[in-house]
Amino acid sequence: MITSGQVDKQDLPGYNRLLSSSSSENRTIFRPRYSALVSGDILTDGFRSETELYGHIQNHIIWGRQINMSNVYHGLMVKTMSGSSLTFKHEFVNEIAIVDDGGKVIPLESDRPPYDINRVLSDPKVAPYESIGIASVGSPQFLRAVEKFGLLSSLPADEPFTLFMPTDHAIWERGISPETLDRRVCASMIFHAHAVPGQQVSIDFSTSSSRVPRMSGEDIWIRDDTKFGELEGSSITVEAGESRATVVEADLEVRNRDALAHVISGLLSVTMDSDSDSSIFRTNSRFIEMIVSTDFVEELQKGELYTLFVPTNEALSRLDLSRYSRTAQESLIKAHTVRGEVRRSGMNDGAKLRTLEGDPLRFTVCGRYGVSVSSRGAEATIIEADVGIGEVDARILATIHVVDNVLEASARAAGASVALSACLALLLVTLY
Repeated sequence: MITSGQVDKQDLPGYNRLLSSSSSENRTIFRPRYSALVSGDILTDGFRSETELYGHIQNHIIWGRQINMSNVYHGLMVKTMSGSSLTFKHEFVNEIAIVDDGGKVIPLESDRPPYDINRVLSDPKVAPYESIGIASVGSPQFLRAVEKFGLLSSLPADEPFTLFMPTDHAIWERGISPETLDRRVCASMIFHAHAVPGQQVSIDFSTSSSRVPRMSGEDIWIRDDTKFGELEGSSITVEAGESRATVVEADLEVRNRDALAHVISGLLSVTMDSDSDSSIFRTNSRFIEMIVSTDFVEELQKGELYTLFVPTNEALSRLDLSRYSRTAQESLIKAHTVRGEVRRSGMNDGAKLRTLEGDPLRFTVCGRYGVSVSSRGAEATIIEADVGIGEVDARILATIHVVDNVLEASARAAGASVALSACLALLLVTLY
């Protein structure tokens, strides 16, 4: 039962470990008074599970920074661990209030963290992940990132898959803040490292173990492991390299997709594939086929070094290539090509290049997790790097990096070509 002033001291699984995993300088806690908890029916017995209660507590913690009188300012907006927005009001000296997602203005009743408050903070305005149909309270921040960046659409629409979703607790334990998951490159790399092809049903692992390739990174092992009992949850474990987690929610359906989701207690290792012969993204690449069918393939055979950022088939399927003229296809290819050899090791955060189409290309690095490229407002995460020259097709003499999105600049150029064709057709009709 929650008692007065003790919201941050709940003896939930792993919660004290969460609070003690970094110094108090790296978090800000808001503690609703007992009267607020009673009036809001926020008691342990009022939640369906400890996971749901844990999610409520996350809504009262800002992770990664401590906000105090010396660094707060009027209009400062931050996010809680559950993804809710808080805006600080500091219009008068020594008077600070916060405005939560529900529009409630709540004065801070103490002058240093942890802050006592007389109201319970509102949950996030919306739960965007509900639209993808995964009913789980264990991984709201992960699912929110999946929804925000449309990451499910980066997987083949007509093929089954399984998503292993780390709990928010597991994510925070690894030092990944809400701000980190708000960056597409970080969210995308974590997503692909936790997605595997095929429906992996939990009951299948009760009698055997399976080795399954991931969308990104080394293979994972899924097995029934009763000896791995120090982690809470089922006895089904998921292992990748030195990382290991247990399944705590199993066989969740994904709306409108031939897919399943499992919530796991830990974060699997996140690594970028580098020249992996087992890559699932190289098979019958439509982008490579398009290059071979155009005159641009001759440019790649003249001896000069080039680097290609090749969208996956699923990313390319979002474009209606049947409407692209030959010229528009070459523009699309050039918007994903830069002169010279660019390896993963040479992609520095903020570095800029220019594509053959003339568009600026910018690199964003997410720590050790991965790299994205952006152009004219569109961003694509590199999910496989450093595919060797000529390995995909002997006629493609370029270094290749596989990306999970089509750069908008190319789509715009193709669109302009289609629009020009339509205008010419209309002009001919008018003349005759």
